[in-house]
Amino acid sequence: MFSVVFLVGLCFLLMCSHVHGGESLFDMGGWNDVSTDISNPKPYPPKSDSWKQPETPFLITLASYRDDLCGITIKRIFDKAKYPDRVRIGVS
Repeated sequence: MFSVVFLVGLCFLLMCSHVHGGESLFDMGGWNDVSTDISNPKPYPPKSDSWKQPETPFLITLASYRDDLCGITIKRIFDKAKYPDRVRIGVS
C-alpha cells in the first residue's frame, strides 16, 4: 500500500514540475511561481489582509533546547512588537 501511495505522489510531483517548468508552489488557490533569484529574496505574500487588523494574533514558535538566550529573545520579541498584546509564543 505504501509503495502505491509513494509512486502516485512521485508521479504527481514529476507531472507538476514538467507542467509548470520550474520552481512553483501549490496552495489551495492554485500554482504560484517561486522566485529563485537569491540576490533579492522576498517572502511569500500573505493570503489576506488580516495581519493589518489590530485584533489578529501572531504565533511565533521557538525551538529552545538548553538555550540560555531564550528569555532575552522572548523579551526582544515583545519589546519590538507594534502590538505586543497580539503576540503568542510557543517554546519547545
